[in-house]
Amino acid sequence: AFAAFRDAKVDIAIIEVGMGGRLDSTNVITPLVSVVTSVGLDHMAFLGPDRASIAREKAGIFKPKVMAIVGESDSEIMPVFNEVAASLDRCYVYPIGRYDEVFPTDLQGDYQVSNARTAIMAARVAKPSIHDHQIRRGLLRVVANTGLRGRWDVLEEGNPLVVADSAHNAHGWVPVMKQWNRVRAGLNSAMVLGVVNDKDTDEMVAHIPQACTVYACAPAIPRALPVEEWSQRLRGAGRKVVECDSVADALNRAKADGFQAIYVGGSSFVVADTLAAYRDGLVSRRRSASRD
Repeated sequence: AFAAFRDAKVDIAIIEVGMGGRLDSTNVITPLVSVVTSVGLDHMAFLGPDRASIAREKAGIFKPKVMAIVGESDSEIMPVFNEVAASLDRCYVYPIGRYDEVFPTDLQGDYQVSNARTAIMAARVAKPSIHDHQIRRGLLRVVANTGLRGRWDVLEEGNPLVVADSAHNAHGWVPVMKQWNRVRAGLNSAMVLGVVNDKDTDEMVAHIPQACTVYACAPAIPRALPVEEWSQRLRGAGRKVVECDSVADALNRAKADGFQAIYVGGSSFVVADTLAAYRDGLVSRRRSASRD
């Protein structure tokens, strides 16, 4: 990947860490700016049991004489960031706050406001010659310019409304469910959900709206949590569950049952299977009669 960026002579290469940071294979470069967007409880078997431990692993990408921008700065993680930065020569931490400037974006997820603030500051630090009007233009065309899919991705509008999002841990799930509850207000709604087998699903399940029927499925990967076990967890939490053979089957059944709003997610792999199902013509486009 680094060779491809070099050969293409890109102006700016955005290198995304695979997991954590300190021991990640991407952590061999000295960047123009280091960015930690958020710190959630994920990959805990590798990164540590709490957010402070995970923050320390993520802060492993901080470098001497390079500014570090952090999208979250609460009392659990900010001392860790400051400690790591203080151990490096002229590494300063800039915490993004709600008063930092934000520009409009074509990304529809509510959580993208914080991400946009972080991206704006990162762009200004990495390439000071970038003008604000260029950043504004870019943020208004993120999807068109990059082909980004799966982040509050409206797959169908009208009846039914179908939205897919790849939030897959409690940290990302809570704000997405807040938006989902607002969007589905007054509509008969269902959720097509599947997860992988290494996730702690308790908090995720706790935030699934009681009023939503869950069409349980398993993404088509070896790490998928079997649909039978996933359904058992959901039923144990008092959710109404329909067990399905695949992601496409779950979505088609939810549509056939006439729900007006359908959320698809629980895993980025479920969203990937959904996008593939639409691409391959495996999802019915017929409008179903609304449930009363």
